[in-house]
Amino acid sequence: GPRVVVAGAGAVDHDELVGLADKHFGSLPKEAPAGLIVPDDTAVYRGADIRTRDDTMPLAHVALAVEGAEWTSPYAFPLMVMQTMLGSWDRTVGA
Repeated sequence: GPRVVVAGAGAVDHDELVGLADKHFGSLPKEAPAGLIVPDDTAVYRGADIRTRDDTMPLAHVALAVEGAEWTSPYAFPLMVMQTMLGSWDRTVGA
């Protein structure tokens, strides 16, 4: 269909993934059935903030999420630089 996404991660053979997707999803209709309207508007990012404090836990679990950009966006490379600057924490590396 017009809104189907098939994604592979890791050591995935692209041609095999395409073949499997075609085999299992290739018969799906290319257009919405008559009378069904599929909106073509883009998703809108809505920020949110949830904080839960539990002083009995020995570790802090933190997640940070921001609106991203598509690969062809002029913001793609600045966001990749920001991602590199924020990095990821690995407890085996130390403080």
